[in-house]
Amino acid sequence: MANWYGNARSNYFKVKDEEAFKTWTESVCDLGYWEKDGLFAIYSEDQFGGWPSCRYVDERDEYEDIDLVEELAEHLIDGDVAVLMEAGALALRYISGYAVAVNNTGKRVSVNLDDIYELACKELGNNPTDAAY
Repeated sequence: MANWYGNARSNYFKVKDEEAFKTWTESVCDLGYWEKDGLFAIYSEDQFGGWPSCRYVDERDEYEDIDLVEELAEHLIDGDVAVLMEAGALALRYISGYAVAVNNTGKRVSVNLDDIYELACKELGNNPTDAAY
């Protein structure tokens, strides 16, 4: 049985409070950040490469689910947008990828590689087979 392996990273964006942002990234399981010229980007440190979805809570000795995009939005300055991308594959059986953009108000837009099938059908008049086996 194959495992899904991928990569996930964001663009560089501006945050309201650098220390609060750094503390937040450290609270999220398998989340890292880069800093460059006063801008920040996040990336997955997960062994399989996907975006993290939890944090460990010491007081309860358990993990809790989080909405990474929602929490990130709280750190963005007014008017800036973070774009989070993730792509990977389960061997060559399935290739997947998506991107989501979010602003400081939490408003999101997203695209998924699988959207190409509907787009091809609509724009090209054909319903292609899946790129999978």
